[in-house]
Amino acid sequence: MRPLTLEMQAFGSYGDRTKIDFRKPSQNLFLITGDTGSGKSTIFDAIVFALYGEASSNANKKSGTELQSQFATAGAEPYVELKFCEGTEESGVYTVHRVPRHVRPLKRGSGEKEESESVTLIMPDENVYSQKETNQKIIDIIGLTKGQFMQVAMIAQGEFMELLRAKSDEKKVIFRKLFHTEKYEKIANELGDRKRKLDAEIATIRTKFHAKAENADIPEAFEEAGALLALKKKMQQADAKAPEMERFLELMQQLCQYLKEEGKQKKKEAKEAEKLREHCRSALQEAENLQKSFTQMEEAQRELARLFEAEEEIKETARLEQMIKLAYDAKQLYQQYEEAVKRLENLKAEQQKLEEKLPEIKKALKEAEKERNLAEAEKETQQKNYSIIEEKVNRTKAALKEIRKAAQEVEQSKDALQQAEETEKETKEKSTVLEQNIVQWKKEAEAFEEIEVRKLQITGKKDALAEIEDAVAEITESKQLLGKEKKQEEHAKEIYREASGQYQAKQQEYETYRKRFFDAQAGILAKELKEGEPCPVCGSMEHPKPCIAVEMQEELSREMLEALEEKVKKLQQKQEAASTEAGACHVRRENREKELTEKQEKCRKKIEDFGKEANPAADEEMESWLVIRKKELTEEEKILSQEIKKQKELSHKLEEAEAKKIVLQKEETEATEKKLLAKEQFDRCQAAYTERNRTLDYTSEKEADEVLAEAQQKKASAESAYAKADKEKSRLEEEKTGTQTGIVRCERELPERKKEAEAKQQKYDLYIEEKDISKLEWQTLVEQYSMDAMEEMRQKREDYQNQKTMYQSRYETAKETVGEKEKPDVEKLSEELKAAEEQSKLAGRAANEWEISNQKDTEILEAVEEIWSGRQQVLEQHNRITRLYTVISGNVSGSRMDLETFVQRYYLERILYAANRRFEEMSAGQFELRMFDEKKAAIGKNKGLDLMVYSNVTGKEREVRTLSGGESFMAALSMALGMADEIQENSAAIHLDMMFIDEGFGSLDEHAREQAVRVLKEMAGGSKLIGIISHVTELKQEMEDQLLITKDEEGSHVRWQLS
Repeated sequence: MRPLTLEMQAFGSYGDRTKIDFRKPSQNLFLITGDTGSGKSTIFDAIVFALYGEASSNANKKSGTELQSQFATAGAEPYVELKFCEGTEESGVYTVHRVPRHVRPLKRGSGEKEESESVTLIMPDENVYSQKETNQKIIDIIGLTKGQFMQVAMIAQGEFMELLRAKSDEKKVIFRKLFHTEKYEKIANELGDRKRKLDAEIATIRTKFHAKAENADIPEAFEEAGALLALKKKMQQADAKAPEMERFLELMQQLCQYLKEEGKQKKKEAKEAEKLREHCRSALQEAENLQKSFTQMEEAQRELARLFEAEEEIKETARLEQMIKLAYDAKQLYQQYEEAVKRLENLKAEQQKLEEKLPEIKKALKEAEKERNLAEAEKETQQKNYSIIEEKVNRTKAALKEIRKAAQEVEQSKDALQQAEETEKETKEKSTVLEQNIVQWKKEAEAFEEIEVRKLQITGKKDALAEIEDAVAEITESKQLLGKEKKQEEHAKEIYREASGQYQAKQQEYETYRKRFFDAQAGILAKELKEGEPCPVCGSMEHPKPCIAVEMQEELSREMLEALEEKVKKLQQKQEAASTEAGACHVRRENREKELTEKQEKCRKKIEDFGKEANPAADEEMESWLVIRKKELTEEEKILSQEIKKQKELSHKLEEAEAKKIVLQKEETEATEKKLLAKEQFDRCQAAYTERNRTLDYTSEKEADEVLAEAQQKKASAESAYAKADKEKSRLEEEKTGTQTGIVRCERELPERKKEAEAKQQKYDLYIEEKDISKLEWQTLVEQYSMDAMEEMRQKREDYQNQKTMYQSRYETAKETVGEKEKPDVEKLSEELKAAEEQSKLAGRAANEWEISNQKDTEILEAVEEIWSGRQQVLEQHNRITRLYTVISGNVSGSRMDLETFVQRYYLERILYAANRRFEEMSAGQFELRMFDEKKAAIGKNKGLDLMVYSNVTGKEREVRTLSGGESFMAALSMALGMADEIQENSAAIHLDMMFIDEGFGSLDEHAREQAVRVLKEMAGGSKLIGIISHVTELKQEMEDQLLITKDEEGSHVRWQLS
């Protein structure tokens, strides 16, 4: 990204429309200079506001009406427009136009109205983005958020140290965007999600096994019923261990085999009864079909007799229908003949009218040509005369204008000379006073050299206390959430116990009613047993103890039993869902406790790192500890703030004085030069004034205008007369051509029209002769019968024929089906089917009950087998995922560095390599920046991206916070330059061909400043544009290209001073 132009209006200290073209400097390194408060930093604010919607400083954010200029005229709309490119300007220009929230006068009446912020983005392809889409699109184009942009491309006043002293977590967010390392964070998040999912899945497996097992249906006749019932009870209490669960699986397999064998016999008996029922059903169906055929044959005979009686009437209708059709065809041919005759007569009349009109048109055309020639001659005469007069008038006006200009320039040069003499005298007096003040202020400023170091120390303490305060708040929040999780877990367990109790009660009720139902079935069969006849269940010929049906049993039905079974299934599903939810709540509560413990450990470590004695032992003491530490820090800040205020006042006075000194020297030289130039200008203008008065054609502009106006009027009148005559001649020529063309067309078409009429008449005569129908006959038929009447006759004839064919077909089909058969006895066959169906129903119910029990227990067996088979696989996967997650996310004790930080250290190492080349050069080889040692960075909290400064003089490392003001500026500048190099090399999506630095050079000694400027010049030797704001006098001498900022009662103004 490289800025091309910046345009501002009513923005900050810039009232009038101001445009800065960054393409003008011949060098890529330039200085932005001006008095304090003149509007230098406002240029930074404008660039950042155009891109991100707020001013550049992170410490003092400004937006909306705060940015509206107090120097602009009422009603002037504030705006900033930035044009920039990616790479070279030839690749395309982006334009951002942003208007801040501002206040404007009402268009009607008095008062003001607040206008909302608006922004538009114009792409290189002229595509325009709306306000809703622009902000995100700009971030996508540049590749950086505002915070990241301020740390690598546009470093605002007082914010050099932010990136340098940022914690590892803060640097991680910046590097993630710059170097696209978010995939490593996603890997850790994904592994964490998978681990939590497997935790819940393991708890769910056990719950599901118990929920399925406790629904097993165990008949008393099964050999191992007692052992299986005991295991089932343990499942219901959710108390079964892995060996008991395996034993349950073995017994369930034996039970399902037993139910399968018993069910086969019941199915065989039901199949025999079903076979008899289907035989009776088939016989009844065949008899009913035969009965339908007899009925169909008798109905068809009756309908055919009725149709035979109407046959003569239908024949007469068909004959009349044919005659009507002939009549309408004849009518159509006759109408076509009449239309052809009419067209022939119309064409003859048109030809006669055109032949009469042609002589009149030729006469009028001859007169029009004569008038046109006369008008053309007059027009050419007046045009030539006008050109001559116009040339004289223009020459006279130009000469008069030059004469007035020369007289004005003479007066101006006199005023300029007087002003230059007065200015020269004033500047000499001001210089003497200013030099005395500078000497006094420098002596006073020497007492404030260590303020910057103390300021950085206090800032570090504030950051640490803020982190501790955030940690205490997170602990309080986690405790509240843990309490909620515990309540939710207890509530889920209570719901499960209630659902389990309801299910057990309803299951017991179902089993009781099911047994009674089958006992009742046995009692019904026992009523029909007779001695010497076989039992329908067991086949025995003797019945010593038949079942006796009681009154309660006789009231039971299969529908009641099935409804009760459906209720049991719903309660079982409810119990399973409650069990799953209780397990999930348990896992969430354990995770929350673990999270609270980790936060408490981190918070205590931060407090220990703070370095104060009497640290709090319990969580409840942390808040009071924070209050004490904040109070102490506030007192330190108050004292430091007073000293900083005094230092700034002296610094500003000195900077303003140095700047004013240069300005006064320059003004004195300029005044002398202006005096000499004014004298030369006066002599030149006086000579020009005398010469031009001798060459005038007219005495005044008024006389020249009057002569020119008269010539103009004559020329216009002649041109109008010519245009009118030429238009009339053209019209008559067109009319003559059209008339001649029409006569030729009529002569060509007359034979064709005549031939057409004769052909139509011949076709009509031939038709009526061929069909043997006269004109009177077809006209009579057309009058009597409409086309609808003919259609009704046709439909009636077709309906008759269709009915006759249909009933004939029905009769023959039914006759063929019946043949020689007699009518069947459907009633008797229906009774036989009812008896067979009742017998099949009883046998089917018995078989179905065994099948239901077998199916239910088989489904339970398959379900628990499937659950059990997946248990080991889930456990292995859980162990593998957990080990991988703790390593990648940095949750291993003694190894707190996560994978993303480890990868980002590679980029930070490259950044530091590039940064240290500049830092060592600027610090005369004293310092270099280093990362924390990899092992130490992973102990306690993650410090993988934290920085230390190594002294080549002492051979020791120390924190970057201990650097002095000048050292801090060099380190931060080196870091920003190294970051820019790495971004340019590694990211094809981010092109930062710019860097702006606001102040900071005043804290450097002469050698460090020279080295810093030299480093920046080397960078600017490529394609990077570098702008520096500074009051340092020496910088003004070292940088030839300068953007000068001045401010007066109308606001700020800019101009380039180029080499």
